[in-house]
Amino acid sequence: MRVRIALTLVMMSVLYQVPGTAQSGAIIGPDEKPLGIKAGMTLKEAIDSLEPEYQTYALGGDSGWFLQIHDSTSWEEVLMSFWSDECQDYTINYAAKIRAIVIHSPKYKTREGVHVGMLLAEAEKKLGEIKRIYTSEPTFEEYAEFANMPKGVDFAVSGGLFKEGERETLRYSPDARISKITLGGGG
Repeated sequence: MRVRIALTLVMMSVLYQVPGTAQSGAIIGPDEKPLGIKAGMTLKEAIDSLEPEYQTYALGGDSGWFLQIHDSTSWEEVLMSFWSDECQDYTINYAAKIRAIVIHSPKYKTREGVHVGMLLAEAEKKLGEIKRIYTSEPTFEEYAEFANMPKGVDFAVSGGLFKEGERETLRYSPDARISKITLGGGG
């Protein structure tokens, strides 16, 4: 019985741990200042650190919630979203820890200069050669690993060239791009 409990605790700690968090200042904003939000902060801390003109919109879900941060001029472009699995019945818990921050806008970039919409060939010049492009479980989104990956940062991509039945490749189309950047998400 003790062995079962110990194994269950180990499995839960692996499944629910916050993945490697990005280094402070891993993302640079449109104002050329480091983004002051990181995985592990509470929702309230993240909202308090945003500029007041940003608009937010909350979505509920069975596996967690997203809080979307919109462009303050158009209110349509989603700049980034926060994800947490600490929710209940579509209720936002402002004390909940953010597990991942997803950057959707090319207005934000890594310290190395990589941004959403960048061609993979250009990203390779900044992060080194692609080690692999793979599809994730269970969403089958494509992610790229580069030789010099920033800690706690994942790059979703589009344009990997996979052979039938394979889920990993080194090849990509000439117009393959970074589609989103995730901090603390673990791809």
